[in-house]
Amino acid sequence: VFSPGGWLLLSRHTVGALENGSSTCDLTSAYQNFFWKGCMPGANGNLCKVCIGQEGRVKASSRCAANHHERYYGNLGALRCLLGDHSGRSFGDVALLEHHNLLQNIECKI
Repeated sequence: VFSPGGWLLLSRHTVGALENGSSTCDLTSAYQNFFWKGCMPGANGNLCKVCIGQEGRVKASSRCAANHHERYYGNLGALRCLLGDHSGRSFGDVALLEHHNLLQNIECKI
């Protein structure tokens, strides 16, 4: 669930800086308090509120799965969540992905 490229580094500089009573070892609780909603495949609660699963599959089985059956999983999924769908509706304000994959994922069909 937590990748060094994004979630762990972010916790050190933002969530960890907040005096919200969350232990720095309990990142899930800290992020649930910090973010109102998100798509963090494999997480629970409001961190999966935006997850949608995969088209053509049973949504309940693929929604928020920590694998490629979740549309917003991985680097490309983070960009999909940030950029939105065909109707122009976007869900993310922040996308966490590894910097060396950014250009490759932008050039892909999102």
